[in-house]
Amino acid sequence: MSDEYRDISKGVEYPYHGQKPKDWAETAALGILWDLSDRGGIKHELEEVDDEVKAEIVEKMAAIIRAAAPL
Repeated sequence: MSDEYRDISKGVEYPYHGQKPKDWAETAALGILWDLSDRGGIKHELEEVDDEVKAEIVEKMAAIIRAAAPL
């Protein structure tokens, strides 16, 4: 399994915002956030974010991913 698929799998299994992903773009966002949460400098900062803001981060990342898909 590649690192990318592992990140996606773990991101879905342990979603950053505590919710099941709504679509493929949220799944991708959760994979990215899983990867970031495994990095020393940002890991603890991501953990400190309020739950409401975590949901906003996932939604915004997913919207950007959706917008980039047809490019």
